[in-house]
Amino acid sequence: MSVSIETIEKARGKGAIIKEVPISCSHVPSPLNFGVIRHGLGVALAVVRIRLKSRLLAKIRNEADKMVSGYESGELATFRRK
Repeated sequence: MSVSIETIEKARGKGAIIKEVPISCSHVPSPLNFGVIRHGLGVALAVVRIRLKSRLLAKIRNEADKMVSGYESGELATFRRK
């Protein structure tokens, strides 16, 4: 499930418009399957982790872009180490 969540987040980051559609599913108990609640929590945590990672990377890219544009415009020419 987290692979598809990562794919959706990457597409969103590239400007894709994501639309939700209703689905239904049924759980068939099996000793090899996760429990429904455990699986749902795992998916929810994966979504949170991927969204936070995506936002952090976007913030880092934004700061890097600011630094590069500042360097190119000469604004950082007076930068000194303390």
